[in-house]
Amino acid sequence: MAARSIRSASAARPATTPRPDEGPQTGRGFTFTVREAAAALVGVGQGLSYREASRVTRQQAWPARADAERELSRHGQLLMNYLDAFGDEIYARSAETSWPEALVLDALPQHEKDTHPGGAKKKGGRRAFSVLAAYGYREGKGKLWRLGVYGAEDAYEWERFLRTMPGQMGRVVCDQGGAIATAVKRVWPEAVIYSCEWHIATSGLRWVRPKELGDRYSEIVELVKGSTPGQAELDALGAALASLLVIPPALERWYVRQRRQLPALWAKRQPGMLRGTGALEHCLDRIGQALDQRRLRFRNLGRLERLLVMLLLHLNGEAGERRYASIIHDHLLRHGGWSASAVGRWRSLADPKTTGSSLRELVKQARLRQGREQALAAHRRINARAAAAWHRRQPREARDPLGDVSPASC
Repeated sequence: MAARSIRSASAARPATTPRPDEGPQTGRGFTFTVREAAAALVGVGQGLSYREASRVTRQQAWPARADAERELSRHGQLLMNYLDAFGDEIYARSAETSWPEALVLDALPQHEKDTHPGGAKKKGGRRAFSVLAAYGYREGKGKLWRLGVYGAEDAYEWERFLRTMPGQMGRVVCDQGGAIATAVKRVWPEAVIYSCEWHIATSGLRWVRPKELGDRYSEIVELVKGSTPGQAELDALGAALASLLVIPPALERWYVRQRRQLPALWAKRQPGMLRGTGALEHCLDRIGQALDQRRLRFRNLGRLERLLVMLLLHLNGEAGERRYASIIHDHLLRHGGWSASAVGRWRSLADPKTTGSSLRELVKQARLRQGREQALAAHRRINARAAAAWHRRQPREARDPLGDVSPASC
């Protein structure tokens, strides 16, 4: 059972020499031991690329060749195979099966370069794919609950994401974007939706400009950032704005809107409840760093989702070489050291040659759907304007008492 790889690895690293009663240390046909495979998956969860994690695995297995880097392959297929073979099994041991009582929701869109028909670059590019994320709280303890890859971050995709697990939500914290709130209302009509106070405060910073405020700029910036905790903080901002010789019109409109909307938000507060998305933002920053240099190289949807699983387990503190090795070891024992689900599975998971990238196809379908929705919305607006114009042309006596026109009466 791949005795050569066991001898080479154990001779080089005596500290990891397996005991006789530990069972198979590698699957039939595997070059590296279970522990080396587990360490590679832990490295991917920490943010290593497929190529780098594969190189480190090979170098640790044959340290005598460490000075001859050109002899060690840097191809990332080794890690891709491990992800395909064992990613689902490892995640199944920790995966949540239902939503908690409180959630924080946010998205991490990934973009690629794009150009206008004339050849000029589009600012921000176009969406490559989107990672939808949920940070959940159960019995006062929070963790990164779920990650998913979708073609967009609109209400349709958020609803699909929220329906992946059962559960009745009590409270959802999100940014001020309408897509998440719309999806939550469709899935959990009784849930309390609380807008993130940090997003509300920082939304006003776009209207704070040094050129308009001069030496009062820094003071106004701090007051805008701290305007959401309560009425006293909002009044302090109002007093500072009133003392200005000229209030920037856009900033004044934002402040008036805050005075109108914040009291309704404060009324939703409960003692000890979460009021921001900071915990999830921290996780998304770490995930973004891991994806940043590779986001345009991802092609296989299933493999990307397994990579996100490794990142999720690492961020939740549930990753570990011994733990992963134990899971892989048990899986191989159950299948006699060899099975299609553990060894040959990566070939069936690859995108068929005639279909192209499954990830790109996901984004393509989302764009087509959004195009159809936009066209339908445009037709509805045109029809509404035409109906309103027709209504105005009718004589007053042709209208019913409610002010509507009855075509049958014309």
